[in-house]
Amino acid sequence: MELTEDVKPIFTADAPFMTDADRRGGRILIHRGYRYVRSNTSRFRIYWRCARPGCGETIITNRFDINHSNPDIDIQRQPLGDHTHESDDNQICRRQFVDETTALIKSDPTLTIRRAYDIVSDRHHHSPDIHVHVPAFKSIRSRLRRARLAHPFRTYQPIRMARQITDDQGEIESSDQVEIRMDSLKLLVMNARQVVQVCNGGETCLTGDNMKSLAIIQQNDTDGVDIVVGRDGNIIAIDHSSVIQSQYGACEFDEVLDATNMCVIPGLIDGHTHPVWAGDRVHEFAMKLAGASYMDVHKAGGGIHFTVNHTRNASDDDLYNLLKERLQSMLRCGTTTVECKSGYGLDADTEIKMLRVLEQAKRDIPIEISSTYCGAHAVPKGMTVQEATQDIINVQIPRIQELMNKGDLQVENIDVFCDKGLFEVEETKSILEAGMKAGMAINIHGDELHYVKAAELAASLGARAVSHLEEVSDAGIKSMAEAGSVAVLLPTTAYILRLKPPPARKMISEGVPVALGSDFNPNAYCLSMPLTMHMACVTFRMSLEEVLVAATINAAKSIGRSATHGSLEPGKVADMLIINAPRWEHLIYQMGRHQELLKTVIKKGEIVHFSLI
Repeated sequence: MELTEDVKPIFTADAPFMTDADRRGGRILIHRGYRYVRSNTSRFRIYWRCARPGCGETIITNRFDINHSNPDIDIQRQPLGDHTHESDDNQICRRQFVDETTALIKSDPTLTIRRAYDIVSDRHHHSPDIHVHVPAFKSIRSRLRRARLAHPFRTYQPIRMARQITDDQGEIESSDQVEIRMDSLKLLVMNARQVVQVCNGGETCLTGDNMKSLAIIQQNDTDGVDIVVGRDGNIIAIDHSSVIQSQYGACEFDEVLDATNMCVIPGLIDGHTHPVWAGDRVHEFAMKLAGASYMDVHKAGGGIHFTVNHTRNASDDDLYNLLKERLQSMLRCGTTTVECKSGYGLDADTEIKMLRVLEQAKRDIPIEISSTYCGAHAVPKGMTVQEATQDIINVQIPRIQELMNKGDLQVENIDVFCDKGLFEVEETKSILEAGMKAGMAINIHGDELHYVKAAELAASLGARAVSHLEEVSDAGIKSMAEAGSVAVLLPTTAYILRLKPPPARKMISEGVPVALGSDFNPNAYCLSMPLTMHMACVTFRMSLEEVLVAATINAAKSIGRSATHGSLEPGKVADMLIINAPRWEHLIYQMGRHQELLKTVIKKGEIVHFSLI
């Protein structure tokens, strides 16, 4: 690339000059390798002294126009040569190099900052007339970034891209060509070291050995990786910087993020949470440490019933404020989409109150919520299992369906805690069939504490997902693999209740899509998916690649969103995390440090969290 006249270097041996940055303030004069600061001004002269503390050397010039692009500087009194220090050549050269590179960035908005640096440094290395110390890129990168942010990156010619038309199940029905408006786009993430797409072939989940094969675009010798996001919040393109620059028409971006030496992964998806409740159960933690089981606590009046009492007595505003704080914490931990259950009401009024609170959160908080009705979370006090089942089928589900039909509620899933002493297979089947008739997908607790054939039941009904599965059988695993039901595994629950871990390796080898959830609830208080992923690596013996798949594309499938979420592909929603680390694995490897590693959380192309650490 040819350098235009206005960005050619201003290095010179003897002639006094001011750099572009100094000219704005008019405070620094450079002459014969030394820097002088303006100390006084008269009608016709400017008096300068050496910028080094303790050096008394002075110089006098005419009073020139410091704002002029080429001020005519006339030395009226030369310095006496009494400097008490070495010349400022390196510092001057560094400053001049930055000015020249910055000018190039401003003049050509298609250049990345690294490319501009390389052009200027190559010019100086190969020019016999210029002998300059070239500063290291890292030492001036922050100044160049500021220049690029002040003059946003632009691209070349408009393109046409394929748009896929999908049905309600995410299956591709047809495709056509649509023109993308390139005059104004939402976001450019530029110059990333790694972009972990997870998958790039339109897969809706990954199973078996495919869970270990991630689609990753790495930077090459000359280019980082860029991601372009359209105004609708969907990804338009992902490729190396030079390719992105050559494919798009001149456009402006609402936001430009420089991800130099950083990694980008899809936003994390939490496949199982209970975030709407009042009344913590910190006192029960001591009971569990002393050896009490989940059912021991439950029979003693604790557990779910303790939380039910507090949740029934809480106002809508109380529940919303608690939920808001929890969801915002999840966002800061990298969760951009979350499955949220009711289940601490166990009666129609309170369950609906919880679902309404979730609807308010959908409107107010930049995290995507998949709502699940879980009225069969436990058997209410004073009722038998049969009475509770009839209340759910004949009272609760009809009332919820009526609100869904009016548009007041959007409930996607139905959940039942299917286990011994709670809702067993017969009751569970009746409730799930009623939920399916009301338009809800099956997403249940199954085979957590005892083997009751919950997995087999769920698979026979075409369940989207089954959670827990610590006690699942080989037959249950086979049934889930054949049905394509997702196993949502919950490391925090097995950890805090000291349960045997679910057979994750068996499920993966048999072809079951495995996802992860934090299971945030009063019993297992964990809002962090990175910590959940770390625990899955250690306690479930899953690989780093497998847990990332389980927390992205497979978790998206568990809530019916894998056609639009869970991977970084053109046409999908731009939910992304920028990790301040040279490899994406650091997010899981550095246990407990994820909030420092997560530089930026992006939801639908909007920056929803930015770390200043």
